[in-house]
Amino acid sequence: MLKEEEALNQWLNKQLKAGLIVESKSRYVAPCFYIPKNGLLWLVQDYRKLNQVTIKNKTLLPLIGEVINKLKKAKYFNKLDLIWEYNNVQIKYMTCGLNNLLFIKKAAFHSSSSFKLCNLPRIFQRIMNSIFWELLHEEVLANYIYYFVIQAKIMKELEERTIWFLKITEKHNLCFKRSKCHFNMKEIPILGVVVGKEQV
Repeated sequence: MLKEEEALNQWLNKQLKAGLIVESKSRYVAPCFYIPKNGLLWLVQDYRKLNQVTIKNKTLLPLIGEVINKLKKAKYFNKLDLIWEYNNVQIKYMTCGLNNLLFIKKAAFHSSSSFKLCNLPRIFQRIMNSIFWELLHEEVLANYIYYFVIQAKIMKELEERTIWFLKITEKHNLCFKRSKCHFNMKEIPILGVVVGKEQV
């Protein structure tokens, strides 16, 4: 139990210092607990009860088959995974009559860590669609929530497209988990399959 308390205190201090969480007096509260993942303790908040009464966001997630099909003809790939994933979504401070927004008072949790808020993946996908619309439209990029694959037929093109992508991510303060990024690959693992050499 002491190990969990130490991990919790470290996590809370880091998140508070970064301004990602704030102390709250909300009447809403979700319980928290730890789960083991990759040899570490991961703090999760259990938002299942809130999710039961939340009006669901209607943004469609991409079909995995369509994401994979966009990559079939490419010969080279760069794959990047966002770090902090859903923490990149700003939660609203005040209600304004929009049912699908997230509000800080409803996202409160008791740290005595997630079954994520049900609208997060769809809201996050909508944000990514908006930020990267040009790259997605030009089929430079394939995206599924926080997974990104830049594709090209020649290396020079891959380099140019990657610079274009990174300029956009820098503008929006998006960062990536280095250990999960793959560069200049002829095959890449994504969404449970391996894509490359014009096959899946």
